[in-house]
Amino acid sequence: MKVIRYRQQISIVLALILAGLLTGCVMRKEALDEKVSKTQEHLASEVLRFHVLANSDSEEDQALKMDVKAAVIALLEEHMPDTDDVTEVKTWVQKNRQEIIAAAEQVIAEEGYDYGVDAQVTTCYFPDKTYGDVTFPAGDYEALTVGVGEAKGRTWWCV
Repeated sequence: MKVIRYRQQISIVLALILAGLLTGCVMRKEALDEKVSKTQEHLASEVLRFHVLANSDSEEDQALKMDVKAAVIALLEEHMPDTDDVTEVKTWVQKNRQEIIAAAEQVIAEEGYDYGVDAQVTTCYFPDKTYGDVTFPAGDYEALTVGVGEAKGRTWWCV
């Protein structure tokens, strides 16, 4: 009888230890989730992300997307004001939307396609992405979104 009680007591103690460990893990996960959420919110308020949507997932359209990306980045690097103020950047992008579209359309025409282009500052979901030593948590960010043709292809993500 003593052996059975002793085993019951051991089982209860082990169950309590396990419950404590699980509670600690859940609390740590919740704290980590909250930290990631705050990091995402902070980054979202300080950056304007950029992505290009290809016409389709065909190899040709994906290659064209990369050429459009390069042309738009070249335009941005050359003409966008050198500022850390995301509001100034968004204002510049919106004022120069037609130039961004024209740069993309020029590449598309040079490659022999007749796809239309749209460029907008939008809010959209981005997956986790690491650039060098900086990781952007998944979440909604404002972005310069350039759509090529039907814009039904995979995206190219960038800060």
